[in-house]
Amino acid sequence: MTGSIHAKTSRVLHFAGYIATLTMLTSVPRVLADIFVTKAGDEIEGELIETLDKAFRLRTRLGIVDLEKQRVEKIVPKESPWARYDARRKNAPTPP
Repeated sequence: MTGSIHAKTSRVLHFAGYIATLTMLTSVPRVLADIFVTKAGDEIEGELIETLDKAFRLRTRLGIVDLEKQRVEKIVPKESPWARYDARRKNAPTPP
């Protein structure tokens, strides 16, 4: 019976470790890729996740935001560090 309790405790702790790791990885702030410049001169940094009929849906540091298309003067693409990493990784020599 003691071995059974030890095995269950071990599995629970192992599972808790997975959950802690998953939580840590998903809570790391993402680096956003575009700057939306409004006609009023404001700059909103966000990742374009969807284009709606009358708005852009953005993921910002504060959450998901719908920005009316008529308010946007221009979108300035900004390469994220992840995109730079992927480009360097593709050009790196493969180890023997």
